[in-house]
Amino acid sequence: MIVGAKALAENGDELMVPIPEQIEWRVKRAIQWAKLRKKSNADKKIVITYYSEGSGKANVGSDSDAYLNAQRSLIAILKMLKQQGYNVGNQPLPDEKKLSQMMSEHASNIGVWAPQETDRRAATGKDMIKIPLSQYQQWFSGYVTAQQKKVIQTWGIPPGKLMVSGNRQAIIIPVIRFGNITLAPHPNWGMRDNKKLIYGNDPIPPSHEYIAFYEWLKHSGTDAYVTLFTQLSLMPGKNEGPSANDFVGRLIGDIPHITLTPLMAGSAVKNKRRANALSIGYMNEVMSAGLPTALQPVNNLLEEWSAATNPNLKKAVAKKLIDFAKQNPGKFGNTDNPEQAINSIRDYLHKVAAEKIPNGTHTLGEIPAGDKRRKILEAMLDDDIHEFAKKHNADPALVLKAVTGHQNTYRSDSGFIRLDSLYTNYRQKLNAAGNELLSLGRALDGRYIMPGPSDDLVRNPESLPSWRNPYGGNDKAIPSQTAWNLGQQMGDALLQQFSERKGKGRFPKKVAFVLWSTEITNSQGATEAEILYLLGVKPVWNKKGKIISLKVIPRSELGRPRIDVLLTASGTYRDHFRDKINMLEEAVDLAAKEQDKDNHVRINSARYARVLGISEDESGARVFSTAPGAYSTNVEFASEDETADTARMSSLYLSRMSNSYGKKGNSSTPKLFALNIRDVDAAAFSRSSNVLGIMDHPMVAAYYGAVSAAVKSQGSAAPEMFINDLASGNADVEGLESYYHREMDSRYLNPEWIKGMMDQGYDGAKTISGFTENLLLWNKTNPEMVKSADWDEVYQTYITDRNRLGTKEFFDKNNPYAVQTLSAHMIEAARDGYWKASEQQLQSLGKILVESVNNNGPACSGSICNSPKKLDYIKGILQKIPANSNALKEFDKRIASVKTQPSSAGKPSEMQNVEGYHISERKSVAKESTGRIVMLICWLLPGLILLAGMLFRLLRQKK
Repeated sequence: MIVGAKALAENGDELMVPIPEQIEWRVKRAIQWAKLRKKSNADKKIVITYYSEGSGKANVGSDSDAYLNAQRSLIAILKMLKQQGYNVGNQPLPDEKKLSQMMSEHASNIGVWAPQETDRRAATGKDMIKIPLSQYQQWFSGYVTAQQKKVIQTWGIPPGKLMVSGNRQAIIIPVIRFGNITLAPHPNWGMRDNKKLIYGNDPIPPSHEYIAFYEWLKHSGTDAYVTLFTQLSLMPGKNEGPSANDFVGRLIGDIPHITLTPLMAGSAVKNKRRANALSIGYMNEVMSAGLPTALQPVNNLLEEWSAATNPNLKKAVAKKLIDFAKQNPGKFGNTDNPEQAINSIRDYLHKVAAEKIPNGTHTLGEIPAGDKRRKILEAMLDDDIHEFAKKHNADPALVLKAVTGHQNTYRSDSGFIRLDSLYTNYRQKLNAAGNELLSLGRALDGRYIMPGPSDDLVRNPESLPSWRNPYGGNDKAIPSQTAWNLGQQMGDALLQQFSERKGKGRFPKKVAFVLWSTEITNSQGATEAEILYLLGVKPVWNKKGKIISLKVIPRSELGRPRIDVLLTASGTYRDHFRDKINMLEEAVDLAAKEQDKDNHVRINSARYARVLGISEDESGARVFSTAPGAYSTNVEFASEDETADTARMSSLYLSRMSNSYGKKGNSSTPKLFALNIRDVDAAAFSRSSNVLGIMDHPMVAAYYGAVSAAVKSQGSAAPEMFINDLASGNADVEGLESYYHREMDSRYLNPEWIKGMMDQGYDGAKTISGFTENLLLWNKTNPEMVKSADWDEVYQTYITDRNRLGTKEFFDKNNPYAVQTLSAHMIEAARDGYWKASEQQLQSLGKILVESVNNNGPACSGSICNSPKKLDYIKGILQKIPANSNALKEFDKRIASVKTQPSSAGKPSEMQNVEGYHISERKSVAKESTGRIVMLICWLLPGLILLAGMLFRLLRQKK
């Protein structure tokens, strides 16, 4: 939190001066944290929020890339709080199935497309909180005038349309109460509820519902706020350290904020810097994928070919392998050369089997046991075991058995002693996962949480134990010297593979990169190092490893042309790594000054300046992102809009990402961005996690997949797309299509991954359904990558259940709403021509969707209840079957029952500024203060800070 700023005195000296309202806020927050030490647990009121961003019943609990079983975790939290003396009510705590039902059917967000569902819950939900319009207007009037105007301009006059009662006289907050502990879905960001916002470029202020929730939080006596999910950090405001008077500061107020975050993600940093949160990290379970059942036949062919001694038999088997490779060029390439085809297949199968994948989702405080623990330890030790086995010409499986204590071989070997020590150490660290809940308990008691590094447990076992407060590392040393070495290797590999695809000796002229905050934290800047290397610029470090300058690499030493770059940054990267943006801008400037004849940086900047009539200083911008305060390309939201096609999504991407950034500030430069996009002939995205791939979450397709679509929209050929795979710590570069297929085979089509998710109940079904939504987004942005055959495999895996896992029974028992969204996504893929589904397949999916809605009610996510064209398409399929007429009538009735606007509701307000609503003038605290008051506060607050510190220290002594 920022409490002072630099200012110039009258004599020109630079002084650090206090910011009174920030100091006051800091003191108030410190006092609230100190009160947690004094107040008895039985009297503390805790509010815990979870994910419900999709406004439906199918995907409630945690965000897809969190890999957290929110339902089981919430039960574990409630049990822990009960043991520690918190008031969790007198009723028995629910089991997982009951809580899942309560969260999805009673306490989830509802889209504006289902007003009747909102009224039904408001009338029947005993714990539903109703904020009267008059009360909300009083709270809302406390916001400064500019904020009120922005909210009304965006969301309409109070109460708006999100989560309001039929007569529009109250805002509804769904909750589940257990004594003094309240569980609630975090308010929606609102993009899906107001399509105008999807296609705009401005920052999105909180909706009336959003404000109502946080005002209720502050006015209901909440002692601490715990988030399993929040996007509070995405609210408009200062990039680093919120102001007491911006939206983040006004919303969170003085309430202690504790957030649970996965160690392998960078969300801990953004929630600390922008949402005043104390972060507690949790681990994610992983395992080696093994060889999926569907690939076993081709593996058998390889073994048959290897064992064959008869030349004719060997030739016949080789032909089968070549034919198989030709049928799957995205995986194995396309070649008539038997040796190349066989090597390609063998390498691919080996990579799939060795791939590290999530083993279900994590429950807070749960110590991995039995088979799950064994698989995690095997994944953590995998590289060390293979290195030892190679050195001793041994079977890795036998080495593993020896390590786990089942054999005495190698016991005297020093290398094995090290392996044995690692195994013991890793077991102890995994056992510490039980402290995740204890750490939350300590935080709720206002106690100190020890810091620890942020990374996944396979890449960096030192990220364990998982109960600590994650940090990102030393930004000033990024890229590190290790990262620089990796970056050079990745750059050379990308250039080599580009040359192999386009012709020997050919280099890309411009490579597009996506700058991702999680990746720079985990790899310590390997992507940034690769960018510098392609430009022909290298960092200069001092003795402490801090970068002090950049240095041009001479053309003679570089041995190739300088490659131009286009850098698109996520909003979080833009906010938190501005110094790296400045460093990259400086590198571009240095490269552009070099007079090499084949210097693409200089050539392009000169051409852009001529075309646009601007200076070369301006045309040299290469780092672009959304407007200040705005986040996301919004392509993932546009994908759900039935009126949006690929062309419109590309136009949206070009518009949203056209703000240039650097030392000179930022500005909207759509024409310059379009020129840069047009020249892209290669693109790269880095993945350093053994948990996250490219289809866990829509943002990878929305940022990286959209690059390809945008390039093609400008009349250029699709760029060569690459993935920098840093998950193992090595600099592995491969084509996007190959990486995609490997992820499909090792995870979503792999019975082992599916069984891991099926063990997770509601949350596992949610994860499976979410994957198909992300697959569809990739299909829309990169249709040449996702093939119709891929959808066939998804159908065979989850609908016809080719692995005989009992998928239908699993969905019906645990989360019937998830099979509705899964079916809807597949039907959409067929309707839009991405999947050449048979009539039988479509009728089967239609029946599944209709039967589930009729038996369970609609999930009512946007993919079903807010998709009239899709509903018409489904009905058209099923109307061909006479026996389905009654089922279709019931289906229509069920959908209408949640969508129909009650007659008493009147016409809802438009989400725009409406005349007739009076806004009283309200200035910020800082502007209201006179100079005398400011001076008085400056004199008094140091004493208050000292007093608060003494109070906090005194309370800490009372253990």
